[in-house]
Amino acid sequence: MAFGTSNDYYFFKLYIILQGPGRTVLRQILKYGTNKSDSIPLFEYLDGLPDTSTANYRCLSNIKKRRMFTRTEKEQLHADPSCDNSDITLLFKIITVACENVASINDNAWQNRNCMEGLVNEIKKERNLLVHEFPSLTVQDFQCKVHELKTLFCRTLEFAQRRYSIPDEKNINMKDDILKDMSDIIDIKAFEEPHIGFIEETRRALKEIYKQDQYFDPFNFLSGSPMNRVHIESLFCNVILKEKNTCTEIDYSDLLKLKESSRGTISESSQLPQNRQPELIIISGVAGSGKTTLLTYIMSEWVKDESDRQIKNLEEYDIVLRVLCREKASISLKRFLEEIIPKVSTKFHDSMMKQLKDCKVLFLIDGIDELNSSSDQLVHDILNFGKYVPGFKIIATSRPEKVVDFLAQAGQTYQIQEVNMEGIVPSEKANCVLKYYSCLSDNLGNRDQLRSLLGSIDLRKHFGLPLNLLFLAKIFKDKPDCVTSSISQSRLYFTIHDCCVDKLQQRLAIGNVRETSRRERNICIRNVLKGIYEVAFHGLLQNTLNLSDKDLRKLRDCCKVENLPFDEVMGSFLYLRQYIRNHVIYEEYCLPSDGLQEYFFAQYVIEHLNDGFVPGIIRHLLPDSLEPLNSEKLRNAFLHVAWLLSKSHEASLYGAKNEAMDIIAETGVEGCDAWLSLLDDEIMEDVSEHIAHHVKQVPPDTTVRITDSTLYNSIVLLPLVPFQWIEVDVRHQPLDMDKFSRVMKGHRCTKLFLWHYYKHPLPGTPLSDSILQSVDTRYLLQFKGHLSADAMKFLPTSLRRLYLGVSSNEHARSLLPALTSNRSPLTARLFPI
Repeated sequence: MAFGTSNDYYFFKLYIILQGPGRTVLRQILKYGTNKSDSIPLFEYLDGLPDTSTANYRCLSNIKKRRMFTRTEKEQLHADPSCDNSDITLLFKIITVACENVASINDNAWQNRNCMEGLVNEIKKERNLLVHEFPSLTVQDFQCKVHELKTLFCRTLEFAQRRYSIPDEKNINMKDDILKDMSDIIDIKAFEEPHIGFIEETRRALKEIYKQDQYFDPFNFLSGSPMNRVHIESLFCNVILKEKNTCTEIDYSDLLKLKESSRGTISESSQLPQNRQPELIIISGVAGSGKTTLLTYIMSEWVKDESDRQIKNLEEYDIVLRVLCREKASISLKRFLEEIIPKVSTKFHDSMMKQLKDCKVLFLIDGIDELNSSSDQLVHDILNFGKYVPGFKIIATSRPEKVVDFLAQAGQTYQIQEVNMEGIVPSEKANCVLKYYSCLSDNLGNRDQLRSLLGSIDLRKHFGLPLNLLFLAKIFKDKPDCVTSSISQSRLYFTIHDCCVDKLQQRLAIGNVRETSRRERNICIRNVLKGIYEVAFHGLLQNTLNLSDKDLRKLRDCCKVENLPFDEVMGSFLYLRQYIRNHVIYEEYCLPSDGLQEYFFAQYVIEHLNDGFVPGIIRHLLPDSLEPLNSEKLRNAFLHVAWLLSKSHEASLYGAKNEAMDIIAETGVEGCDAWLSLLDDEIMEDVSEHIAHHVKQVPPDTTVRITDSTLYNSIVLLPLVPFQWIEVDVRHQPLDMDKFSRVMKGHRCTKLFLWHYYKHPLPGTPLSDSILQSVDTRYLLQFKGHLSADAMKFLPTSLRRLYLGVSSNEHARSLLPALTSNRSPLTARLFPI
């Protein structure tokens, strides 16, 4: 039906009033007059009515019961137990037979406007009159009819209140809601401008969904309580974003302002000029770097009032649609919208996709690397649908290895920006941990202790990842003694794993019907964990976190054999994800994070080494070719394997450690710098000689950077490898000065920054003297530290930058002759104590 005249618009407004507030009134009468739960189908409720029930259904003959509803109505009522989608005619029919204490079906009360039955019937008649007779309406007719309907709806609720003894407050609130909904329909411009109506209703429906989605518990498998859900703002911290081609840093709040295409040329097939093309921003980053958190934060910002937002330019978009690639989804954009906003899609059914094309839409597509068969089709449909829509912008996230394929799928029709995410801004790390810890605990003493630890912890590379920082806060709350300044990534997951086991032990002990001992329960738990490890192992190889039906059957059988409650066990190690489609809640189990999947993968490998190591045993677990696999996830998993093996001192497992290193090398690890950054301190000593075989002499443009987090590994590995170009930038005092000095021998150091001695110079012979003397200074270009006047002679004439800490005026004066001597251009800076 096309709507053009004022009569059409008045008619349509009255129709929406009856189908909206009018239907709500009848739905409320049904609730008042029955004890039916929304989850119980109507016919099950009617057939179960007790002998004391006064409902008319009990008086009907079997034939009349069968003929009371048409076949179509029966199918609808079976599919919609809550009756939320029933129209006015069907609701009227249900009220006549299901409600308690109403007049019999043929009673004159149904025609009397001074009793509830007559008023209910009047609402039905008003709807039929409007639809079947399509009356001509002037503005005065419309206003009079609106007044009549307001009175009719309110009187119906008042009569129902008296009939069923409903509290005043509840009925007053219901009437207020009805009148407000009517006012909204009357005032809205949607019928004069249908497009605005589509936007407003879609925004309202989506924001209701997103208000819930902005609260979540990253560790619900540990807490087991919905009370631990926190707002995204309690987790979000400033992240490092860089434009890929230029390495220019981008403030997260300016992300939507990126406009320029990094593709350069535009396809000749494009039907839009470059400045009118849809836009695509692809954000790549490793697992745990904060990609999902960033998109969730953008979503939550859209829910806010414009004046309260931090993300700029969000006001330019009419609609924000979020797609989680890891979830099962509809295979097309149209069906996706029908599922998440069913009422809007029903109202604008025929014109919905056309309306969407006329909107400015921001798509937030999270996890391209986690696409499944259905979400892959959905994303493909979104890309195709948006090709020639200038108002579309897509922000997608992915691990780096999937970006190229995704951009190839997008083609040349989008203006594309590639952005790299490198984790949390260093200065924000401590704040991230403390913010989340405050959500978990109000223990101020422990908070202060945690704050003091973070000064050294945040220098370690793996704590640039937001997820690891959250893990750290969680561990510190549950097991504070396990958090040390040298905690490694593997030990982090090892401790989380132990926390999961402990939580399950506590839950089982509370409901311990068999009175089993902790040791017996531990054996049972370990046997079930073997099944979880296996599921994680195959999931990583298949690049999915979600558990299949086959996986769940396997784990259910494991729990049955060990006599453990399935839900308790699954809830302790896995994440139960919920999502809503067409008002139906779906649930599926998945691994809590990529990091824990990688750790469980490692445990599965270790299980195969319990009977000893046979050369090739680890390799035999993997596919013949590693190339199709996710190299980053496989690398991380085998780093955990190496760490777990390092905890064992059995000589027979030495070969297993080397085999793990070989597999890590095959995932693309090259060069000394990469090995130093990857391996935990606890692993390096065991495998350094084997790693040295993978490190070759490197060209001059490749540099090994030694920092606090790689210092120990450097001391172990560098003496075993061919010469390297080295830059040293350490902020803490090296614990073993002799070893630190020896590590320099045989290598070419271009930068030597010893921050501790620079900022804390002490009287006497500076310790920096001996370190400087151990360096081949012919290649040294920059130095920072604390030197005596005698040691100044070891600085080369080629030095370009010099930063010295001085302990006294006398010390400063002793340095001046060396600084003013005839040497090449030098930038020098003294730092007084």
